[in-house]
Parts: sequence; structure tokens; C-alpha cells
Amino acid sequence: MSAPVITLIGGPTTLIEVNGFRLLTDPTFDAPGEYKLPHVTLKKLTGPARTADSGIELRTTELI
Repeated sequence: MSAPVITLIGGPTTLIEVNGFRLLTDPTFDAPGEYKLPHVTLKKLTGPARTADSGIELRTTELI
């Protein structure tokens, strides 16, 4: 089993690689609303499916 490689893409996005398996994460816990950036305004219409403090059940599987 090779060591996992974790690459921060930017913002909340991370690429996790283990034994040829790739998992791309991109969580967002922001509330709905407008988010103004220097060149554009982003509009989020709905809230997250879960809140950051709601707790997340972790399931682990041994990767071979």
C-alpha cells in the first residue's frame, strides 16, 4: 500500500489519492446569498445539505 497523496487544489477543494483511487472533495457550508468577488458576483441559491457542525459519520474501507 502506497502512502496517500493529498493535494490542496484551492478553497475547499482537495484531491486525495491512494493506490490509484482518487477522491475529489469540494465541500461548501456557506449560507445562501451573494458573494462578491473582484470580477464577478456568485449567487448561491440553496444552503448545504448538512451543516459543518452537524457531525459526519465516517466509514472506512481498507484499500488493497
